[in-house]
Amino acid sequence: MLKISEIFWSAQGEGLNCGKQAIFIRLSGCSLQCSFCDTKESWQASRSIRTEKIIARVEKFTLRFHTKLVIITGGEPLEQDLTELVSSLKAKNYQIALETNGIYFQNLSLDHITISPKPAAAYRINQQWKRISEIKLVIDRKISFQTIKKLAESYPDIPLFLQPEKYWPDSYQKCWKFFKQASQINLYQVRLGIQLQNFYQIR
Repeated sequence: MLKISEIFWSAQGEGLNCGKQAIFIRLSGCSLQCSFCDTKESWQASRSIRTEKIIARVEKFTLRFHTKLVIITGGEPLEQDLTELVSSLKAKNYQIALETNGIYFQNLSLDHITISPKPAAAYRINQQWKRISEIKLVIDRKISFQTIKKLAESYPDIPLFLQPEKYWPDSYQKCWKFFKQASQINLYQVRLGIQLQNFYQIR
């Protein structure tokens, strides 16, 4: 049984998979509860669903939209044991992407790993993560360029996206400022991020 906030089909709005259609499994619960979170409804609202019922919901979306990409997100999905869910999806040949804040680690068969370090955890990434596809940083009012520089230097071969904060319009200007600073010191893996879901007003 997993605590699920929602299961839906949409387009990925961020990162390397931006613009791709996918089936989203949003798990409930997050111990960090950042003030800038744009899915606060997932912190509490949930229902416990058996793995086989989750897979059945996913397969219905596949029949309708013909996609085999599943994105497991939250909340913070790794606050629950995903072993059975991931192995069941893999058995049906789904491509699995995970979005996590990076505090926790589970040894799962994943195709794409997005880590979004958070200020409430001092932007820490669990050292057990050896294979990361991308890093996403929400650029809020308090984050400093030193945080971006430290992460970029710690993970030099991994794209690092500067994500604008949904509820703070000036975040775009701060993203651009940090992008220029990173470029001037050869941190070329730092990229400007976007949230397509806000422009298209979709989930």
